Amino acid sequence: MSRYPVILCYHGVTDKRSETDELVSHIDDIKAQINMLQSQGYVFVSPSKFTEWYEGRTSGNPPAVIHFDDALESMDTAAQWLITEAIPFGIAVIASRQRKRIPEEGYLSWKQIASYVDTGLTELLHHTYDAHHYVLNKEDGSTASAPFLEAPPWIEDGIVMWEEKEGSPKMYERRLLEDSLAFPIFGTDLETGQPIESSITFQPKKTALVQDLTIFACGHAGVPHEVEVEIRINEKSVFSGSLSSDWTENDWIVFSFSEKMKLKQGKETTVRFITKNLGNGTFRAHARLNAEQDSTAVSTDVSADIEAVAPWPVKLIGLLGSGEGSPMSSKAYKKLIREDMQLWNSAVQAYLGAEWTEHKGKIEKHTPNQQETAGTSEAGEKIHTSFYYEAAADFTAELIKFHWGRAEGSWYPFRMTVSIQEAEGKDPVEAASYVPGWGEETEEAVLKPYAFQKGKRYVVTLETKGIPSANPGYLTVKNEEVPFAFMESVPQQRKHQADQFCFPFGAYYPQTDEGDTMVHPVIREVLKKESIQAGWSVYPERIRPRGKPAEPGLRHDRYALPRFMVYGDADNASLLRQLEVYTGLLFNKKPDLKETPPRQISIEYDAAGTASLYTHSFSYAAFDTYYFEHGGHIEPGDINEKDKQTAKERGADILLVFSNFSFELDEPDGAIAHSVLQDKSSYISQIAEICEQGGWDGVTINLEWVYPGDRQPMNEFIKELASVLHQKGRLLHQTVPAATGTSYDLEEWTGWADYRFLAEHTDALKIMSYTEGVDDEPPQPHAPDHFHQQVYDCVDRSIKKKDRNKILVGVNAFGRIWTKQEDGSFQGRYVTTHEAVAEAVLHKAFIEEYKNGECFWETEEAACYFSSPLTIERAEKMAAARGYGGIGIWKADDGDVLDYFYEEKAVGRKKKPFYKKWLPW
Repeated sequence: MSRYPVILCYHGVTDKRSETDELVSHIDDIKAQINMLQSQGYVFVSPSKFTEWYEGRTSGNPPAVIHFDDALESMDTAAQWLITEAIPFGIAVIASRQRKRIPEEGYLSWKQIASYVDTGLTELLHHTYDAHHYVLNKEDGSTASAPFLEAPPWIEDGIVMWEEKEGSPKMYERRLLEDSLAFPIFGTDLETGQPIESSITFQPKKTALVQDLTIFACGHAGVPHEVEVEIRINEKSVFSGSLSSDWTENDWIVFSFSEKMKLKQGKETTVRFITKNLGNGTFRAHARLNAEQDSTAVSTDVSADIEAVAPWPVKLIGLLGSGEGSPMSSKAYKKLIREDMQLWNSAVQAYLGAEWTEHKGKIEKHTPNQQETAGTSEAGEKIHTSFYYEAAADFTAELIKFHWGRAEGSWYPFRMTVSIQEAEGKDPVEAASYVPGWGEETEEAVLKPYAFQKGKRYVVTLETKGIPSANPGYLTVKNEEVPFAFMESVPQQRKHQADQFCFPFGAYYPQTDEGDTMVHPVIREVLKKESIQAGWSVYPERIRPRGKPAEPGLRHDRYALPRFMVYGDADNASLLRQLEVYTGLLFNKKPDLKETPPRQISIEYDAAGTASLYTHSFSYAAFDTYYFEHGGHIEPGDINEKDKQTAKERGADILLVFSNFSFELDEPDGAIAHSVLQDKSSYISQIAEICEQGGWDGVTINLEWVYPGDRQPMNEFIKELASVLHQKGRLLHQTVPAATGTSYDLEEWTGWADYRFLAEHTDALKIMSYTEGVDDEPPQPHAPDHFHQQVYDCVDRSIKKKDRNKILVGVNAFGRIWTKQEDGSFQGRYVTTHEAVAEAVLHKAFIEEYKNGECFWETEEAACYFSSPLTIERAEKMAAARGYGGIGIWKADDGDVLDYFYEEKAVGRKKKPFYKKWLPW
């Protein structure tokens, strides 16, 4: 069976290929992915059952799980198929999107969700009540947009342009976007093809020195393009620059000013946006309806809902930042998160499958002359309407439902409040405030719960807020007996407590440098208090069972576990291959070898422990932690004593690596190697002493970029060091560059390495046949097949036959990703095998199983070579065929490539080490 579980994360679903996009998958692709995993022995379990496996409370093969994020209406296509196939799944619900009865457009209703839950195959996952949005964070001195549940939001001490009164929504509250309009702010008018100009005029509520403007991007019109924008404040230019064609939506955008501007409290201020170039898209920003009429917004965009240069009754959701401020306090952050989680739980208990009862009402003495109900009358005045309502029963209303008649006049956006008061002298209570639709036959508004008493008489008032329309426009209710109804929720007896939390946007807070992914301490505390057992991100790392040895890239906190996010616009053949590699299915076979050659594994310090030492077969463990320096100095590194003892107890020889790596250069330093060879006696005596005092079985000398002229000094150094170590019963291994013996070789890299001499005096010689792929060159394998063959042909020509069993075939357990730069060049970076697989998923790339010794994938933007089990197998076959002593893996603590071929691993040696044949003692 495979090595890794997989949690498939889907969003939307469609049965039309033309509708697929990054977050919408085709139903046939989903079926193919699930069927493939089932055919390979995977069993799909509910999310909570996976948690039991991860925690070690259940045993067996790694499971598979299905999550649907966001509870989108379109997922019903997949849900019905899964239920028919009796396959369990989870739905991550953003509870506010379901509202109370009728959900936001595109989302499942509570009633539909309840029908899934009733099958026993569906679990609900916590995806926040209303915290699925972006806020500002501050890093490296500048503010930027970030998910709310990543870290405490940054509270900027600036001028809030949308502020109306105390209690106005804050930028860290999603209700800021309730009933907002999409204001065309810059870009190109799609009707006229002309650049857009827009402006906002308002009076600051405080005096402040401002240095940037932050706006909240809305859904855009047309196709995004690189747009040149100038921003002026009171006609003084404060910003001129371009915004890339990657226009984000529902995200904060920050414009930093060329100089600070002082804005005064109460003084009329105009912020103007001027577009300098043409394109084919309109950038729109969120703007709130202006109830106080103290702000003016205009735009030249005639394709918008409001006529060009006509005033918009809105306030821009914008913040003029002073650069001062602070992160939200942990106490306040914790309070907001916990309140949100509790609101989610309350919504599920109250509305999952709830039945709704209508308590109908009528408008008394309603005549055709009284049709104007809300909006702007023909006389140009805001409309207020009152009517009586007598309760026929005791109940608590949570919604009011209107049966609208025909809308009259011109559409315009306005806010309407619904107030209720007892007829006998009580003060009115504002129960609702919302923006009505236009032309809707029926419409529901959410009420603050209001308790009606049987037989009492009430006055219900509809009041129009905001700026009256220049052109009359108003709503009417139907002239019938029951034009409205109050609605009461009757909860069903369901107890559905979610114990898993899905982070919005997959965001988590990386807190350690050792590979663990830890959520922010405040979030962790709240999740624990709310009995959450597991939290989920979406970066597609692999998962090991909790408490099992794991490489840094596979260590996870249970509150930030990774999911495999399925991109709907990726080719399904690529997705299926990604799943094969991600799970290990592609390499789930036995190697074509009668006997595995001995292995030397090189590892670096890991405070948490090196998984390879606990899970794989090896003969030598080389701890790479000591560094040569100039002046006869050797700098010691950290050693994990438990790792050292474990390797020893399992029958392996433990070696200490000495290298000329320079932390200042971030690479090996030939000058340091030269110092070592010029003062060899000083360094040799220290090496021997360190080896003996530390109880090491020997050392590995790893000197790279040695000067070609130091060939003979190197031979002398190794001969003398070997003599000293062998007299003390210690081993000497050496790492040497891979040479072909042809004009291909780079003299400054390979020129110093005298294979014949070094093999004669060392106990093992590891050939670094994995160094061809480098950062500053175009993508290339680390050891292409032809190069690999040439290197070991050169080894056979150079080394005496009797010494060939000292050769370790070098092999990589890592990868490298090259990213294309703006000038067309490539820049590479080292990655672990886990990261290489995860990046293939993010890049939607097809992974080639074998290309010149490695897995390979490429897109227009990037390419990656990384080791696979076949990379290891190639090295082992080379060693076995040529009578070499084994293989040398760099670096085993980064890769999991050994995990696939061997289900049961014999750790340590099965036989005497090969070097016993020639050592002098």
